[in-house]
Amino acid sequence: MRSFMSSFSAFVIGLSGYKKKVADPVRREKYIEKLRQNNKKPFNAPPFPYKSKPVKEIIDGVEVFFFNKSKGKVIIYLHGGAFCEQPLLPHFMFCDTLASKTEYSVAMPIYKKSPEHTFEETYEFLESFYGKLCETHSPADIVFMGDSSGGGLALSFCEFLNEKGLPQPKRMILLSPWLDVSMDTPFPSEFDRIDPSLEHSFLMQAGKNWAGSTDVHDYRVSPIYGKLTGLAPMTVYFGNYEALIVDAKIFKSKCDEAGAELDFRVWDGMNHCFPIYPIPEAKKAQKEIIDILSK
Repeated sequence: MRSFMSSFSAFVIGLSGYKKKVADPVRREKYIEKLRQNNKKPFNAPPFPYKSKPVKEIIDGVEVFFFNKSKGKVIIYLHGGAFCEQPLLPHFMFCDTLASKTEYSVAMPIYKKSPEHTFEETYEFLESFYGKLCETHSPADIVFMGDSSGGGLALSFCEFLNEKGLPQPKRMILLSPWLDVSMDTPFPSEFDRIDPSLEHSFLMQAGKNWAGSTDVHDYRVSPIYGKLTGLAPMTVYFGNYEALIVDAKIFKSKCDEAGAELDFRVWDGMNHCFPIYPIPEAKKAQKEIIDILSK
């Protein structure tokens, strides 16, 4: 049975009016423009009693937060936010948990956001960043993680590594990854009621902005269209109360056909990116993730 805190969290998100705001074309454009201006400013970690002492470094012009940097293994965590929003406190709390309870440090880049920037600049950064890590670490000591758009970015970048003949990380752990920015698949009407955050027209616009002049069906922005072969093992979490579950099921079928190593976990009654939020179900999912990382 779904916990009270999970239901309450979804209620609060719905009450915020976010979904209605980004559904309205005029308000959506104003919101995206506001994000464009805010994203030009330096980003600081939100206040929180962190256990892992996050520090910010500037690498190739990109702010990167490191949690427990001294550890020998590394998680590259790519945060969500439709490629245009900066990370929230739950992202930092989740990275803090991972860095405190595993043998991994966590590196979370504040990658360049759309509409000011496109995926191409982030790929350039990630290729350099990952390449430098591979000079000092074995790829077997590196894990890619991400939620929502960041989860899709982690997957598409690993497909890119495979296309270039570069080494795969040890594994990927993806939380509600955004798999198809084309948004060709409509959201079933029942998700209007049970999904408080995902809005189809906003995601369609955000996907176009991220792709820039590139086709939105290119695997580098929509990993569901990649070959899905030669990839690191994947553990993927979804909730069946999130609208992206429709594409997730298509993705699973494609992975099965391609022979990809996929551990596909769908949680009943859960919303988008549930493992990062302060709810009881997230604690259970986080324990699973920590166990996976210990293997």
